[in-house]
Amino acid sequence: MRILYWLKIYVRSIIAALGISLLAAGSAYGFDIDIADATTPDESAVDQTIAVFISSPQASAVSVDFAITDGTAEDGSDYTASTGTLTFSAGETVKHIPIPILADTLDEEDESVIITLSNPTSGTLVDTQAILTITDDDNPPQLSIADNATSESSGSFSLAATRTPLHQNRLLWLGKLSA
Repeated sequence: MRILYWLKIYVRSIIAALGISLLAAGSAYGFDIDIADATTPDESAVDQTIAVFISSPQASAVSVDFAITDGTAEDGSDYTASTGTLTFSAGETVKHIPIPILADTLDEEDESVIITLSNPTSGTLVDTQAILTITDDDNPPQLSIADNATSESSGSFSLAATRTPLHQNRLLWLGKLSA
C-alpha cells in the first residue's frame, strides 16, 4: 500500500513537471483533485501527513475543504481532529494535510482516521475520502501473580496480581479459586 502511495506521487510529479494534463472523462473543470490513503509506521507522537493531488498545474489558486474525523480511532486519545481549507497556489500539484498522532501505551488493534474532502473551488473530486491507519506498536499487557502461602484450614486466601502496563482497562478475573 505504501509503495503505491509513493508511486502515485512520483508519477504525478513527473506528469506535472512535463506539463501533461490527465483529463478524466467527464471532468467538469479539466483537472481532478485526489487524496491518498496512508499508514503510520507506529504510534509515535508526530504529525502524519495525507497527500492531496491535483492532476495538472493551474494558473490560479485552487482550494478544497477537509475534515479529519473518527474512524475506529478516537479524537483526543489517538489523534487530534481538525477541519480546514487546503489551498494550492498557482502551479502547485501536491499539498499535505497534517494529522497529529497521540502516542499511548494501550495495546489495541490498528485504528483508522477518516479524511474527507469537499467544496473544491474548481476541479473535480475523484476520491472524497482517505483512510489513515494508525499502526499499534504497544505490547500486550502482562499479568503476574505474587507467590502466596496459606494453610488448608484457613478457608480463604488473597492473591496480589499486577498488570503491566497499568492503564485505564480493568483487570477481569474469570477464574474460580477453591481450597
